[in-house]
Amino acid sequence: MEVQLPTSGKGLLIGLLAPLLLLPASAISTEGRTVAALRTRSQVVIGSDSLISTIGPNGAQPKLGCKIAPIKAGFVAMSGIFADSRGFNAYQVAKDAALRGGTLSEIANRFERLARPSFSRMMRGLRIEDPREFLRYCEGRQCLEAAFVGSDPAIPLSLSVRGFWAKAFGQDLDIKPAKHVDCPGDCSNETEQVFLGDHEEATRLLDQTPHFWKVKGVTLGMKELLQAEISSHPEDAAAPITILVVDEDGPRWEPGYRGLCPETDSH
Repeated sequence: MEVQLPTSGKGLLIGLLAPLLLLPASAISTEGRTVAALRTRSQVVIGSDSLISTIGPNGAQPKLGCKIAPIKAGFVAMSGIFADSRGFNAYQVAKDAALRGGTLSEIANRFERLARPSFSRMMRGLRIEDPREFLRYCEGRQCLEAAFVGSDPAIPLSLSVRGFWAKAFGQDLDIKPAKHVDCPGDCSNETEQVFLGDHEEATRLLDQTPHFWKVKGVTLGMKELLQAEISSHPEDAAAPITILVVDEDGPRWEPGYRGLCPETDSH
């Protein structure tokens, strides 16, 4: 079932929440996977598939939607469990964090602080109500990852990644922040890529293709990496592919890769 999201920043967040509003009280959460980000000397790029699954009493119910949301300082994309029917929504937390200003890394740090308490409560509830789903989305991987991209005169072409691990201790659960990625700064190479969520096939494709980005180019390369993940596990990832580019001219969707996302001048 395809869901066409509204074409405004506020409407996008409502669209991300809409599947939750239609669920019974026992519904648990909403999740998405497969996000890739790339930073070069001249641009920062973020891409994703479009599958968003609502996890409830009857298992996962897939829908299509936009995963790259506008915030005040740029854009954010999520992988993992990002919302639940009791009120938590990581996209809204990111939007609120950005309203207070600061550099992109400062906004990402603020998101981490603001999201952690509510996300911890959500994950404790998921572990109690559906331990199998909890293990599926948290065992050996980050339960939630967020990639922030943007550019400003102080720190151009910024990329920041934040996330949370779930550490179980008997009946208790500790939600710990993942290692920060902030570029420029942590990115030592001329070209730096970051994957969120499922990326085994994308990593294999990179390893098999020397000088991948020079050979493929940014748009085709991003498309092939995301398509590799979609093809390998269609139950967790689906077209259309969305690719956003931020450079000295500002943000733009790559032609043919806006997917279900709003125009970039709407936030």
